[in-house]
Amino acid sequence: MPRAQRTKTEDGTPRRPSGARSTRQGRGDYASRVIEMLTSDHENVKKLFRQGERIEDDTKQLQAIVDEVCDALTEHAEIEEEFFYPALRETDARELVAEAEVKHNSAKQLIADLQGMDADDERYRATFKVLGAYVKHHVREEEGEIFPRARASKADFEPLFEALSARSGDGADTSEGEDDAEGEDRAQSEDDGSAGERAETSTPRRPRRVARSTRSGR
Repeated sequence: MPRAQRTKTEDGTPRRPSGARSTRQGRGDYASRVIEMLTSDHENVKKLFRQGERIEDDTKQLQAIVDEVCDALTEHAEIEEEFFYPALRETDARELVAEAEVKHNSAKQLIADLQGMDADDERYRATFKVLGAYVKHHVREEEGEIFPRARASKADFEPLFEALSARSGDGADTSEGEDDAEGEDRAQSEDDGSAGERAETSTPRRPRRVARSTRSGR
């Protein structure tokens, strides 16, 4: 009969439930991972702004970068507004979140202005630069003030992690474990097959022509 699980430690104090501990660890893990993914978004957009600012006369190339920036910012903002900011409204970051949402609205207006302009418009480059300055300021505040509070909070960031992972190219983190498991299964099957071959090889074979040699002996 299996032994009953102990409910107390050696000194007699109650043992902390493992489920509660793993839940806290899971929340902290999700917080770290989503912050890393959001920061990666920030770095990608800042890189695109630097590339666009270096373009001088090629309006087609500038427009391609502007379009990429606008798409990336729009997707990033939608995910934050749907999953990240609501998770922080009951924390000490709620006022910062409210300010961030207002800044998102201002950035959306600049994005709409860019998308409604022709790349040859003299205001096109100026609007792109203003958007870049606005986004960089917002990123500094988010990474410097909101992210530390998010990391220290008890908010549930699993839905945010799933939304970020579901984007094109971001699902590798979630499938890695499945790939590892499949690899382990294949390795186990190969090991089992090798073991079977070894067993067949090591099994003593019945001596051949035993009956014939016995008859000849007789």
